Amino acid sequence: MCCRFYLDEPTFHSAVNQLNLAGSDLVTVTKRDIYPSETAPVIIGDPGRGMEDLMIVNQVWGFPSPNEKGLLINARSETVQEKPT
Repeated sequence: MCCRFYLDEPTFHSAVNQLNLAGSDLVTVTKRDIYPSETAPVIIGDPGRGMEDLMIVNQVWGFPSPNEKGLLINARSETVQEKPT
């Protein structure tokens, strides 16, 4: 796994237009390859409200690792009961 994703301006604007996302005027796509620890556009919303009130914000990709060694960017479902994450 390379632990990055690709996002370009046309794809970003297409998602914003199709989902009618609030906050898109505050978010810009400055890089195409986005790696862990970098800021990236994220779609958020209230789970109880469905597709209404979705918005897009800039957030840092990754969670602090429980052992404080880097960032956690994925987890295994097989060990969900045993591990703190």
